[in-house]
Amino acid sequence: MNKRNRAAAGAATIFLTVISFTSCRQKQITSADLKGSWHLDRWTTHRTLIFSDQTIFVDNHVDTVFTLNYSLSQDTLVTWTGQSTQKFKNKIISLTKDNLVLDGIQEITEIRTYKRIKDTQDK
Repeated sequence: MNKRNRAAAGAATIFLTVISFTSCRQKQITSADLKGSWHLDRWTTHRTLIFSDQTIFVDNHVDTVFTLNYSLSQDTLVTWTGQSTQKFKNKIISLTKDNLVLDGIQEITEIRTYKRIKDTQDK
C-alpha cells in the first residue's frame, strides 16, 4: 500500500470512529424533558413526582408531601432537600414521552417506572 492509500485509509478510519462516537452519545436530558407529572402505579412512597424547572413536588399518597430540589448531570438525577448538603444521585435509565425509568429515587434503590400523567391542557 502506498503512502496516499495509507493516508486515505487512516482518514477514513478516523472519520468512522468520530461518527461512531457521536452516534453512541445520548442526548442530554433537560428539565424540560422531565417537566410535568409522573405516577408510579403502586402504593408506596415517592408515588407521584411533579417536576418543575428546579424542584420536584413529591406526593407519597401515604402520609406526606414534600419538595425536593434537583439538578441533572447527563443521565443522572441529583436531588436534595432545602439547604442540605446531602445529595442523592439516581441514574435515569430511560426517558420517553410516556415513561421515566429511574434506578431509584433518593435513598430508595429499586428500579421504578413512572408513567406520565397527561395534563388536561395536553388534550
